[in-house]
Amino acid sequence: MKIEQNPTLKARIVAELRDLRSPDEIAGRMREEELEVRVDKDAIYRWLYSAYGAQYCKYLCTRRWHKRTHKKKTERVMIPNRVNVEWRPDVPGLVHAEGDTFVSPKRAKTTHSVAPVVYSEENLLALRKVSSLKPAHLQIAMQDMGSAVHFDTLTLDIGIENRAHESFGTATYFCDSHSPWQKPRVEGAIGLVRRWFLPKGTDLSRVSQEELNCYAKILNGKYRKSLGYKSASEAAEESGILKALPARVALHYRI
Repeated sequence: MKIEQNPTLKARIVAELRDLRSPDEIAGRMREEELEVRVDKDAIYRWLYSAYGAQYCKYLCTRRWHKRTHKKKTERVMIPNRVNVEWRPDVPGLVHAEGDTFVSPKRAKTTHSVAPVVYSEENLLALRKVSSLKPAHLQIAMQDMGSAVHFDTLTLDIGIENRAHESFGTATYFCDSHSPWQKPRVEGAIGLVRRWFLPKGTDLSRVSQEELNCYAKILNGKYRKSLGYKSASEAAEESGILKALPARVALHYRI
């Protein structure tokens, strides 16, 4: 009503709108000029979205004559007892592992995913197929990988699939939001798996655990400059992080 009751103010706003200036520009300029009678951008928008100013909405970049409605976001369930990665102990001799997941494309209409874990220093890769990202399924996969290779800590992202981390059987630490560089080894491993075997768009429901074992075996057998041109399998054997396993399982890690 302040705009409607002041013809000079209204005429200025309409003229600026016709010059394709946004309400934020108009209000900011009036504030900089220290006009005695002025309004903020929210008041201009309220006026535009009312019956009085609706005819001038055509000058907005959106051409929208009503306020855009926002969908109510689903409240995310917090991960209980989450500890940031900055608190991960930096003690010589501790074996740190990094975990993540990658999923099938939406068009595949399947919930199958792959959970890779990379054991630091040795860069040893383990892959497990999970039928969905439900915490219970990921818990089984992590416990399975923990039964094969010794590690002291596990670093994950803050995906809600990790909310059962207290059941993984190891001390778990979490990266900051949108900070993949805080777990570079597993991010790099996912890139290798994608590049060599499972490009983006692959329907993971058609990939068997035996195939994943084979892919991990090949990548673990590659000579790495960072390991002095040893393979990850050789480095893992030398470090002693491999646990005593049945032969059929040990083949997943040995070349």
